[in-house]
Amino acid sequence: MMNKNVFGKALFITVALILLLTAGYYLFYPKTEESDAEKLTRVISPEEQLIMEENVFSKETLVQYNGKNGMNAYIAINGIVYDVSKKWKNGEHHGLEAGKDLTKEFLESSHGHSTLAKLKIVGQYREE
Repeated sequence: MMNKNVFGKALFITVALILLLTAGYYLFYPKTEESDAEKLTRVISPEEQLIMEENVFSKETLVQYNGKNGMNAYIAINGIVYDVSKKWKNGEHHGLEAGKDLTKEFLESSHGHSTLAKLKIVGQYREE
């Protein structure tokens, strides 16, 4: 009888400690979401800056890069055109289509600035 009582108390204390530690973690280390400005932040190298100056895409030229019929898949986010050809099968990703300015959709997604840092810059986007 004594062993069951000790086991029960030990189990209660263990569960209480786990709950206390979990609650403490979420109270003192809350997950912070990136602001819109932080999500769109991208460090641009001098080489990438040259590429952006040399390759300017308009709405009409960007739409050609939709990832279909052997074309590369490009998307524009915050005035920068990124190559997503390797990651977007047939120019599509989670219901989105390449060849467009997807700034709004990017801001609404769970992706952050680290996602942009992984993408290759191929130009700049100007809605003219």
